[in-house]
Order: sequence, then C-alpha cells, then structure tokens
Amino acid sequence: MRRTPPWPVRLLAIAALGVAIQLVGGCAGPSGTPEPPPVAPLDAEELRRARPLVAFDGPGATSGWLLMRHVVRPVIAARIGERAVPVLLDTGAGVSVIDAALVDELGLPTRPVTAGAAGSELVAAVGLDMRLGAVQLREVPALVLDLAPGRTAPTPVILGAQVFHELVADFDFPHHRVALYRRGAQRLPDGVSVGLRMMADARAAVDVSIHGAPPRAMLLATGAEAALSISAAVAQAMGWSPRGEPGGEVRLRRVDLARQSFADVTCQLRLGEDASLVDQGLAGCVGAPLLSRFRMVVDYRQRIARFARAPG
Repeated sequence: MRRTPPWPVRLLAIAALGVAIQLVGGCAGPSGTPEPPPVAPLDAEELRRARPLVAFDGPGATSGWLLMRHVVRPVIAARIGERAVPVLLDTGAGVSVIDAALVDELGLPTRPVTAGAAGSELVAAVGLDMRLGAVQLREVPALVLDLAPGRTAPTPVILGAQVFHELVADFDFPHHRVALYRRGAQRLPDGVSVGLRMMADARAAVDVSIHGAPPRAMLLATGAEAALSISAAVAQAMGWSPRGEPGGEVRLRRVDLARQSFADVTCQLRLGEDASLVDQGLAGCVGAPLLSRFRMVVDYRQRIARFARAPG
C-alpha cells in the first residue's frame, strides 16, 4: 500500500507555493453561452497565512482523545460531511493539503493560487469543513495536490501549521492518542519546556544536538517518517562526517532533545538542501520516530513545547 509521501517530497510539493501559476480566462462554451467569469485567484501568501475557524461542542474546550491510526505518526480519523477520512497532523507542513481525488469526490469548489512568476498551476480547496472529535474546523485553507497518482491516497488530508496556530495540540505518542484544545485550556504535563523558534512560513523549530555539538534548530515535523533528516553539508559543518551516501541512512551515537539523550538514532541524509529550511537557518528536520519518545504538547501562540519523556 502506498504511504504518504515522505516529508522532503511533501515539502517540495508545498514549496511550489513559491512558484507562480498562469491563469487562463474563461471562454465561450459550445453553445456560444459565455462561461461564468473566472474565480479571483488566491495569493500564495494569503493561503499560507489563512487560518481555519474553530468551534467546540457545548461548553467543552477539547476534542477529546483521538486515537492514532499509525504506529508512530499522528494519523487520526476525521469526518468531512458524512465521510470518514484519515487525517495526518503534520507540524512540518507549511500549508494544509487535500488529495485531488477527494476534492472531486466531495465536489469541493477550488480557487487558483498565484505566486508571482510562470510555473506550476496550483489550486486551493474552498469551504473545506471537518470534524475532529468534539472540535469543528471550518474553512480550512488547503492546497490541492495529487498525493497518490493513479490510486487512492491512504492519508488524503494533511493538516499543517495553520491549524496549530489556532489550537494547542497534545501528542501523547506513548499512548497513541492526540487531543486538541482551545488555547489556554490545556494543563501542561510535568516535563521540560522548550522554546519554539517560529519560522517566517509559520512552522516551528526546536534545538537538537548531535554528538554533543552545540544545538542547531531543526524543523518540528510530526508527519516525518525519519527520526532525523539532515544534509551531509550541514553534518560536516557541525563537525562530524557521516558515513553514507546522500539519500541513505546513518546511525548517530548520540542525539539530545529536550534535555534527554538518545543513542543509536537513525538519521536520513538528504539528497540536497531544502531551500525553505536553509533560508531560515535550519539544519534539518526532527520527525515522528524521535518525537514519539515523548508526550509532546505544542502551543504555537505561546511559542513553547512541553516534552514529557515516555517511561522505559
């Protein structure tokens, strides 16, 4: 079964927001009746900065616990209308994404997205509403992509950084569950508080140390399949020379995150630099296999993450 594309592939697709599209105006149909005027395009930065509307059932301020459907990554069940849909909560996604086939199935209207210069044609879904337990998200801004060409995408919706600016997310990885809270309503568990470095594209980064070197900021990506992803050039700049080919994996003898040390951590060597990370001074990405060692609560508005180490 096809898996959700790994984080570099998804970020590359989402980075297409930095590439403009050419809009084609309407024309007369076969009967000579003029087509409706084209929908006004949505600016790429407007899409990136858009936020969903959030409402909770009754007086409650939480979604309740939502069970993770993946062994490591936070894939949960949502409802779009009457349709049950698997949704990945990915802090590493700059924008939310919905699979093109699901957009067609649900009959969602779309709107073209512009980014400045000639390039790929992009569209965004309009009026995407969904329910996650006892929380309702309305008008979720989402880029439309073909996540599984020629087949059904196993995870047709990816909720990105826009959502986490409106909700506090409690990723209880040890118990395979997630809860979403109204800001200010979540009581933080005992643990270590770590400051989040907010990036220009609304994503967040945390400090990670490798082999005892000074900490470097890395993208916080709950949807990433690799524990760590880093380029060989950055690794060498940090004072260690990985043994392995770009695109392969190496084993790190020590990684430090949230005052906890981990031994023998798998690290993926990226084929090249990701411009969206390098331009913002990031060394790489920390993903679900390493984050899953913790219960992690993220509050983007307060720029803080609380890490509680899982027992054992």
